[in-house]
Amino acid sequence: MDLRDARVVLRERRLLDVLDLTVRFLVTHAAPYAALSAIVLVPAGVLSLVIAVHSGWALGWVVAIVLATVAEVPFTVLGSRLVFTPEVSLETVLHASLKKLPRVLLARVLQGLAVLAGLSVMLLPGVWMAVTTVFLTEIIVLEEATVGGAFSRAQRMLNSRFGDALMVALLLSGLHLGAVWIGDRAIATLLVDVFQITPPPKLGEPDGGVLGLCAYWLFVPYAATARLFAYLDLRTRGEGWDVQVRFAALRGEP
Repeated sequence: MDLRDARVVLRERRLLDVLDLTVRFLVTHAAPYAALSAIVLVPAGVLSLVIAVHSGWALGWVVAIVLATVAEVPFTVLGSRLVFTPEVSLETVLHASLKKLPRVLLARVLQGLAVLAGLSVMLLPGVWMAVTTVFLTEIIVLEEATVGGAFSRAQRMLNSRFGDALMVALLLSGLHLGAVWIGDRAIATLLVDVFQITPPPKLGEPDGGVLGLCAYWLFVPYAATARLFAYLDLRTRGEGWDVQVRFAALRGEP
């Protein structure tokens, strides 16, 4: 990618600035994100809902969380392309996502096993592994890394910035949980007040979770894009991407 073509200013940002930038970026590119959501999130959401209804909500939520690690890949690809190009076709995004999906899936499986192993021995090794591998998807998608290379790259990149990575992991996880809870209530209120429809049971009630599950999936594009921008910010801080852009512009390199 040509860093000089970045449509988002590459500079150091506070985490709250990253979250605000993500909102503005999604609003600007609402059409491609909505189209991609219809293609990716609707089937994944329906599948997790069917499993929840027929096999129990615990299994349904586990399936949703696992599927989300796969479903976020196209949004990472879309966001990364739109940062550096004015527009991109969904066919290109889906093709690139399918190409990278096996590596991302294998990396996520290995990450989960490593985190569980660390947590089973002592708490801190599991937390360290989870935090230092928070950008595995972005490294594979943007840097074309192999699975082993992605783990090595993640640890080199974040060992000196563990606190920043920890804040990203905690804040995005907290926002996703909050979106599920607030979305569950907000969608129920919307159904009652606007459409005069009796909503399904809310989270915490018997058989409740349909609206919360919908809110969980609706937040996936934001979570994937916010993590992408946090990754770009950490690379700007650690590797001077903004300086590279300015020197390339001054030299007038093609």
